[in-house]
Amino acid sequence: ARICEQAGVTTILVTHSIPEAVFLSDRVLVMSNRPGCFIADIPVAFARPRRPDILVEPEFARLAAEMRRLLM
Repeated sequence: ARICEQAGVTTILVTHSIPEAVFLSDRVLVMSNRPGCFIADIPVAFARPRRPDILVEPEFARLAAEMRRLLM
């Protein structure tokens, strides 16, 4: 995350970890199971640089729960 911010580049991260996606992203695209297509585009509005204490913020939990619900 630090290198991307310093370089000012856009990065695409593919992960199965919802907390990792919320922590590292400004925007999360959620994909469906087969056939794989985008089913949601969720903005993540936490300030940068991100600090580990956002992991316990209610908004962090709400975003993660929304993504989990979409994958069920």
